[in-house]
Amino acid sequence: MKDVLHNLLRKEWLKINGGRTRVQIFWVEVDRRDIFLTYNRIIQVITALAGVGGQGKEMWVNLTGGNNVTNFALQLAATLSGDVARFYYVQAENQAAEKCVWFTSEKNYWIELPVMPLALSQLNLAVINILEQISPRSAEYI
Repeated sequence: MKDVLHNLLRKEWLKINGGRTRVQIFWVEVDRRDIFLTYNRIIQVITALAGVGGQGKEMWVNLTGGNNVTNFALQLAATLSGDVARFYYVQAENQAAEKCVWFTSEKNYWIELPVMPLALSQLNLAVINILEQISPRSAEYI
């Protein structure tokens, strides 16, 4: 995927660079079959990005390409951390629109899903305790 992404970005860079000559791309590998590893990696990324950028910056999560494990881990991490501002799903009219960054302002291009940060109820505390027992590092980021 890294090679494919590198080649795709090289082709599209002039259209989307906004005048920048360089940009950092962060890569996180997950196992799409392992909910615990995927959640652990995602919560580390969310925690690392939560303090980056300062005023006016917010984290958005695109759920379009993820499988159930990845999307559940993204939603769980966002819900428990409270650091994600938006979830969205691309709902383009056709494949051409789905692949094109120019359609983002079109009506119904994406569907925004609610982000519902949870207060630490007894249920939340129980989930955190379970996560802590399974993987102590994942719970320390909550």
